[in-house]
Amino acid sequence: MANIIRDGSVATAPPADAAAAVTGDQSATIAANAQSPAEVSQDGTTVKMPPVGEQIEADRYAASRAAHARGSTGLRFNKIVPPGSI
Repeated sequence: MANIIRDGSVATAPPADAAAAVTGDQSATIAANAQSPAEVSQDGTTVKMPPVGEQIEADRYAASRAAHARGSTGLRFNKIVPPGSI
């Protein structure tokens, strides 16, 4: 995730748990980010983390996209025909 700093430079912050970022389960990452500082400055470089609310919203969106990509309709109508009937 890249954030643009006031001086025009771009800083990136790696996810707190890289394995969670690959699997799509962001709950551990969001919990770790909630306990870490929102902004860090060192040697003239500033890194800002998005608000936790935005991270939760992004996780919900990613889960929604993954569920949609599975291709199941979620609701299926079938006609039940008992055996022996014509």
